Amino acid sequence: MPHRSNCSTGRRARGSCWRSSTNSRAVAAFANLPDFSARTLFLNFDARLVGDEGDIVDRLVNHLKRANIPPSSLCFELSERFDSSNMPDFSVLVRQLRLAGFKLAIDDFGAGFNGLKLLCDQPVDYVKIDRHFVSGIDKDPRKRHLVRHTVNMAHVLGTRVIAEGVETESEFLVCRDLGCDLMQGYFIARPTTHLTELQAVYSHLEPVGSIRRASSTLDSILIRKEIEQLPAARESDDLDSVFDLFRLNPRQAFFPVLNANGEPRGILHEYHVKEMIYHPFGRDLLKKPHLSAPHLAFRNARADRRPRYARGRNAQDFRRHGW
Repeated sequence: MPHRSNCSTGRRARGSCWRSSTNSRAVAAFANLPDFSARTLFLNFDARLVGDEGDIVDRLVNHLKRANIPPSSLCFELSERFDSSNMPDFSVLVRQLRLAGFKLAIDDFGAGFNGLKLLCDQPVDYVKIDRHFVSGIDKDPRKRHLVRHTVNMAHVLGTRVIAEGVETESEFLVCRDLGCDLMQGYFIARPTTHLTELQAVYSHLEPVGSIRRASSTLDSILIRKEIEQLPAARESDDLDSVFDLFRLNPRQAFFPVLNANGEPRGILHEYHVKEMIYHPFGRDLLKKPHLSAPHLAFRNARADRRPRYARGRNAQDFRRHGW
């Protein structure tokens, strides 16, 4: 657990908004990290992106491509105080960001007025519990109760939980035992702008991590016994690689799909591939260099609609519309 916690604390970098020079410098510095592909850069979401003229998502992707950074290495933080009710284009932008591979987080969860609505309406990757609920959680049963149920709710929705403001060993252990996936705060590492101070593992957390967890629930024990290790497809895999995956595992009807960071993005079912191959123009489309079978199948599954093909559309058109 302490190693996972490091990934969201001392290994995080923040910026104000994408258009600012601060964010540009943050991305440039992030690209210089020796193992940035295993890390995530968190940036505050800029509301000015909503309704922006032009294809802002494509421009973001191209900017990152020049720096050799996959979109899955960036996570935009949505403040719980952010009100999207008067922004009809907000959901469209969120969908485009998700389809492009970017990650999303709800910041300061519980401190504002819009957190549950965002969690309900938007497919976010992380919920960051506000430090108000973490500070002194080892001494406050009400906070433990609220955090426990927040963690359970987020996990049911497939969302990971980050505990903000962890400042003591006791807070760390309680948040860990309540199921928080990641942690940030002074107990793990203080904010820094010096890349040399970022560490893959923080030695002072090793003995803390070895402290025995609170007793596991029966559900968690049963779930662990049923976990099966499966080979995975990558979003960048081509059609031949997907065929080989199914050919070498004839009894397996589905495989997990991972992004460039090795994180789960969805499930590739055999019928997704068959549906596209047997459809007119489907096989030709999948051979396009800009598209991959897992990418298309994953998009179709996330959109909860059947794949559509149209004569005359190019690969970029399909990417833009999520087809």
